[in-house]
Amino acid sequence: MTQMQMDKPKLYTPEGGIVLHNDNFVPGGIPYANNVANILRSQLNRVKRTGPSFAELYGLNAGYLEGVMKGENPMTPEIVQAVERHSPLSAQELIAPGYRNRVPLIDDSKDGVVIVTAQQRASTERTTQRGPEGRNFYKYGDPSMQRYSPIIPEWIQELYVHDGVNPDTPDWAFNKGHRERQTTIFIGDVNFHWIDKEGNKYVVQTNTGDANYIPPFVPHTFTTRDGNGLILAITGLGAIGTQGFQQKIQGMTLQEYQNIVQAELPMLAEELATDKLNGIMFRRYADTSTSDAGAYTMRTLMDGIPYQPNSRAVEINVKQGGNPESLDIDTPTDKWGYNTGNVPVVLYWESHQQELGPGDSFSIQTNVPFAVRNTNGLEGKLVMMEVNPEKEDPMDLIALINRHAGQKGVDRVHSEVMQWF
Repeated sequence: MTQMQMDKPKLYTPEGGIVLHNDNFVPGGIPYANNVANILRSQLNRVKRTGPSFAELYGLNAGYLEGVMKGENPMTPEIVQAVERHSPLSAQELIAPGYRNRVPLIDDSKDGVVIVTAQQRASTERTTQRGPEGRNFYKYGDPSMQRYSPIIPEWIQELYVHDGVNPDTPDWAFNKGHRERQTTIFIGDVNFHWIDKEGNKYVVQTNTGDANYIPPFVPHTFTTRDGNGLILAITGLGAIGTQGFQQKIQGMTLQEYQNIVQAELPMLAEELATDKLNGIMFRRYADTSTSDAGAYTMRTLMDGIPYQPNSRAVEINVKQGGNPESLDIDTPTDKWGYNTGNVPVVLYWESHQQELGPGDSFSIQTNVPFAVRNTNGLEGKLVMMEVNPEKEDPMDLIALINRHAGQKGVDRVHSEVMQWF
């Protein structure tokens, strides 16, 4: 990038300070989205990458990249290529809505499935710091994910020790809440902290198998009581992330979006499951029940989430027996799973099979039937999340956001302008 390119004149629009550049075009003449800066920020947020960490990963200039996300520098082909290389992100999102069909969405799966081993995930681990002293707070790792799935999972080891009793956690420990809704499965001694709409703080001690649901933009954090905590955070934009809804709102100014929301926001029930604990849902493993499902015993860890009828988290115990040619799990949902057991299992789909060792994870597109079988007669254990945001109404989710995060949260659905973690 030459100095001449960086100094090209800019035009500032009155709607939120969006910056447009004279060279706001992909090579070949396809225009970038007007709010490409906000989209890029949201993309890096989605995969828990700061500007410096993403720049280091792909050999970019960190300062220049941050300037792009602030709307101060024009987008470059090098940044677009880096986004395209970082699954589940897609360069298609950076393009003006009316031109996205010219940029192919590459299916990076093998017949609808992506598997990441524990060793592959370990190679992505990075430690993040928080607080005035820059304390080590989380270790992030990237489990299986893919472009054709709405699920963005996270493997997060908690490093900050807290007693899990006093809710008055330091402000710096909390994130700012994120656009993605989240279902969390807890492993080990973890504390879950959150802040309600009124600014009140809460904490609950969790143990292996407990689960929660966090609506978008509810500030939260996780700590450990013994230095050995782990969470599987299964996130996703839900109905507000579908292509149709995103194309609709990205063509609007913030004021136009606010007007549409005001006119179309539905009335919610007087009491929702997320109201009982001031903005979140939490379920103890001891309060769940199991059911027999042929080759499996299923335990529902989380369901009944408001306005998400197709979302649930389950624990699957893989029993002995079962015909591997019978692909006996087939529901119209996208799925993500993780081997939480101590022994391998085998995943079958289409004409493929692959062993899943402890700590391996998998992502499966909707309407891809599959089966899981044990090996050597040893009973295996998985956890799995199912979602289908195409069956949800984005206005219902925005109404839930308004309930628990207020107008600021509603506005952030349209424009995400900050790093939230």
